[in-house]
Amino acid sequence: MKSFNIQPYKTLDWVRSRSQNSNNNADPVERDYGIELAFEFSAISTTQNGIESVPLKHQIEGSSIMLNDFSIREKGLKIKVQVHVKKMDALFSGENAVAARSDVLAATFFWDSKDSLQRGASRPSHLEYGKPTTFELEHVFDARQLRNSMTFRVALVLQNPCSSRRPSELANLKGAYLGTFIGPWSVALEGSASLFPIIIDDTLDAQSAPWSLKFDYGDPLEDSFSPEHFAIVINKKNSESKFILPPDENPRAIQPALKEIVAASLALLIQDVRKNSSAWASLLLDEAAPGSIGAAVNYIHYTLGADSPEQHKLISQIRSKL
Repeated sequence: MKSFNIQPYKTLDWVRSRSQNSNNNADPVERDYGIELAFEFSAISTTQNGIESVPLKHQIEGSSIMLNDFSIREKGLKIKVQVHVKKMDALFSGENAVAARSDVLAATFFWDSKDSLQRGASRPSHLEYGKPTTFELEHVFDARQLRNSMTFRVALVLQNPCSSRRPSELANLKGAYLGTFIGPWSVALEGSASLFPIIIDDTLDAQSAPWSLKFDYGDPLEDSFSPEHFAIVINKKNSESKFILPPDENPRAIQPALKEIVAASLALLIQDVRKNSSAWASLLLDEAAPGSIGAAVNYIHYTLGADSPEQHKLISQIRSKL
C-alpha cells in the first residue's frame, strides 16, 4: 500500500516567511519567481446583437482596484489575469521549490465576496517544469450576482504529484494547497464607492503642505466619488510625501501615514454630508447613484460599520477597516 507523509510541507507562505526580516518590501514570491502581472476588466451586457464586452479602465491603489464608470448592478464583469513567470523552473527546483520537477501544478483564480456571501474558483491553468511561463485566468460575474466588493487571488494547488521518489519536505497528496501565488486583490463593484480618490500633484511648491483635501461637490447623491469632486491631494515635491506615498520597490504598499490621512478625510466627508439632512436620509435608504459620494458614504456607514456621530470615534472605526 502506498504511504503518504502528513508532516508540514513547503508552501508559498514558507517562501515568504524566509524573507520576513528583509528590508526589501517587495513580495518575496513575486520577486523570487520573477512574476509580472497584467489585468483586464470588461463590462458585459446583452444587446440585440448578442453579448457585448467593453474594456474598463482601472486604477490600482495598494492592493485595491477601482473600476471607472462601472456598477455590478447594471452590467456583468469579466476579470482576466495574465501572469508571466520569468523563473518558472524555480517553483520546481532550488531552495524555493514547492514541487518536484515531474509534478503538475494548477494555478487557480479564487474569489470571494463577503457582502454577497459567495465564493468560487475558475478553471485552472496547469504549470509544469520547462513549459511556457505565461498563462491566463479569467472569470465572468453576472450583473447583480455580487454587491459592493469582491476579493480575488491566484493560488497554486498540487494537481498531479509525480510517482517517483521525492523530497520529504514537498507535498505529495493530489490537491494539496500550496498557498497564494499572487494577491489578494480587492475590487470595488459599485463604481468607486469603496476606494479613495487620490491625486499625486508634482506641480505644487516643495514648501506647500505635504497633503491637502479637495472638496468640490454639490449633490452628494449624484456627484461621483472621484478626483473630480473629492480627493486627497499629495504634494510630491514635499519631502514628507515619502512617508505617504508607497515606496518605489513596492508600489502596492500602503503607508501607515496614508491610512491615517484616509481615515480622517473620510470622517470629514461623512460629517460634511451629514449637514444635508435630506441627502443623508436618502443615501441611508440606498437612493444614491452608483459610484456617487452618497454611495461611498452608504458603503462606509453600513458595510464597514463606521457610523459613530463623534469624529474621533468615526476615524477609529474607519481606520480599523483599512
